[in-house]
Amino acid sequence: FLISIMTFIERQRDITLAQSRLQSELEVASVVQHSLLPPITDTFPGRKEFEIRAIMETAKEVGGDFYDFFFVGPEKMAVIIADVSGKGVPAAMFMATAKLTLQNAIRDIPDLANAVRTANDNLCARNEADMFVTAWIGLLDIPTGEMEFVCAGHNPPVLMRSDRVEFVRVKSGLVLGGMEGIPYRKETLTLTSGSRLFLYTDGVTEAENEFHELFTEKRLGTRLDLLRDKEPEEIINSIRSDITSHVHGCEQFDDITMLCLKYN
Repeated sequence: FLISIMTFIERQRDITLAQSRLQSELEVASVVQHSLLPPITDTFPGRKEFEIRAIMETAKEVGGDFYDFFFVGPEKMAVIIADVSGKGVPAAMFMATAKLTLQNAIRDIPDLANAVRTANDNLCARNEADMFVTAWIGLLDIPTGEMEFVCAGHNPPVLMRSDRVEFVRVKSGLVLGGMEGIPYRKETLTLTSGSRLFLYTDGVTEAENEFHELFTEKRLGTRLDLLRDKEPEEIINSIRSDITSHVHGCEQFDDITMLCLKYN
């Protein structure tokens, strides 16, 4: 009996140590994942023509959402927001792959639709886990405000002008990583002086309270209409606060990611 007790205690100690190591590894993974996101500082992106702010909050230690922005030459900037299927470590690993694959394709291939098609084919070619990612990819011509974009199964962004707010709805292409050889359609929109572009993942609109009521796209649009003259940081903070009030302490099961670009 004494030997059984000692064996049980030893096993519990091993389990506790293993859980502690796993938690430490997940914390490190979270730090690494956030380090993959582009920094937003006073010196980067460092352009007066626009302002940009973003947040990513994972439901678990690591997640599958990501945002990205980077220059493609001196006068063009790519802006991406994406949401990987699944949660946890597998989603985080596919997130890193998708981010790098999209970035390389956009930098190497001038035509945005062909770049997204190439990125999709590359993701499909090494997708043994059968994961996929929704994405909205824009390419902004900084001097003119013209933005080409491709939607791959992602939520419609919100274009905020001084007199109105509207969801940019287009016929969406297939998610990335789903099937090889899929063509993607390039669309355009125009950012005028003072307009804002708000990008988000479905963790925003599907945030759920204790009564299983979602935050909803309608609520998001109504709130953004009241914030259309605010700065990007205030817009994101206000929406995040609204989500917190809506869920009222309920645990969330999806990552929450937002990006707001103001064109000056």
